[in-house]
Amino acid sequence: MTLTTTTPQNRRSLLHVLVSLGFLLLVGCGGSSEAELSLEKVIASPAQVSLHWQDSNGEPYRQLENLRIDLEAQGKEVLMLMNAGIYEPGETPTGLHVENSQQLISLNTRQGEGNFYAQPNGVFFLSSDGSAQILTTETFAATQPDVELATQSGPLLVQQGTITETAAQSKKSTFTRNGVGVLADGQVIFLYSREKITLHEFANQFVELGAQDALYLDGFVSQLAKPEPGKPLAKHTDFAAMIAVTTQS
Repeated sequence: MTLTTTTPQNRRSLLHVLVSLGFLLLVGCGGSSEAELSLEKVIASPAQVSLHWQDSNGEPYRQLENLRIDLEAQGKEVLMLMNAGIYEPGETPTGLHVENSQQLISLNTRQGEGNFYAQPNGVFFLSSDGSAQILTTETFAATQPDVELATQSGPLLVQQGTITETAAQSKKSTFTRNGVGVLADGQVIFLYSREKITLHEFANQFVELGAQDALYLDGFVSQLAKPEPGKPLAKHTDFAAMIAVTTQS
């Protein structure tokens, strides 16, 4: 069962027709204990989603707070900030990174260990026509779509409305987690679990919320912030790429 509460930030976001911000309490899902699991949800139109790695000096933003300051200086209202795909030491994306139609890191088709390389892994992207999509790395490499932004990670959690085998089999390891999905109406859904949750449980929440496809972004380092204008954000582990949901002030 999913319950959505209304907070001051929820009420603020209702002013934006294409953005829905919510706080979810999810109970007893996917074979977990009866203890409540708390998730935060953001739903946005693709046009409100942007991807950021480096500032104007070519330095990684590293902190959500640094990105918040920059975006607000550009006259944008920041509705959400979160880390993007898995990354390497030195705050460099492990896989494909496309920002403002510029490819900064190429598609990673190597084999390896860890969540990024769990198959199928994939790419979340906005295509040149503005639509949001998630494809497997293999399909993305074969089709080479024209994209405005893209972040690569893994594993895929949901494909065509069904939990992937990799996610379905992951029922033991629990971590805080974040991910991104695409709904049937084309909107983008972001989820973040502050409490430890299995990949299967996490994937199941995307399915329950109507995601047709969903991609795991990262685990215990993950963060999601819904900033108040001008209010500093707490420090966290340094990130590479970050995702923002904004509107023009």
